[in-house]
Amino acid sequence: LWTDARNNAVTANVIQGNGAFGVALESGSFNNAIESNTIAENASYGIRIDGGTTHSNSISGNLIGIVAAPGFTLAGNGLSGIFMTGRTHHNAFSNNTIAANNGHGIVVSDSYTNTFSFDVIGRTPTVAAATRARRSSALASFGNSGMGMRISGGSSGNRIEGAEITENALGGINMTGGSHDNIISQTRVYSHTMPGVNGITIDGASNDNLLD
Repeated sequence: LWTDARNNAVTANVIQGNGAFGVALESGSFNNAIESNTIAENASYGIRIDGGTTHSNSISGNLIGIVAAPGFTLAGNGLSGIFMTGRTHHNAFSNNTIAANNGHGIVVSDSYTNTFSFDVIGRTPTVAAATRARRSSALASFGNSGMGMRISGGSSGNRIEGAEITENALGGINMTGGSHDNIISQTRVYSHTMPGVNGITIDGASNDNLLD
């Protein structure tokens, strides 16, 4: 969705195997809804949101990096599941499942005042589904290859609440690069078990972030 695209709904599609991004919101796109899609095996990011005039989009209920039928199977995008940059703002994410991508689950870079509510990062939507999928496929993890979530580039005012972030290869959440005034609330960050890997890391001159 490109220049000044607005008030569009992309709903209940399979967006898979494309040569660049699965979904791109750029160049002033706003008030669009990306809902209940499967976004998998795209060469670059599953979803890319870019630009200071790109704002107020809703991204909810998507499977990003896994395919639901038959059973849950790995179908990671080539880079991160979601990538945000260029001062995009006031976008709302909720109830997405972001797993098995070949990068971070979510990257928030130079972006502000976005909300992330009840997203699952690093496994299938329910524990029971994860258990069944592992039993059938002998997989150890649906975690993303990088961090569960990386907040960088001076990003500020973002809120993560009610999320579940688990089993990502390089850790749960990293706030770095001068990111500030972000809030993480009522979120479970667990089972990042590789040696030297943290659940939450705040570094790189980041300050005034709140863990609530």
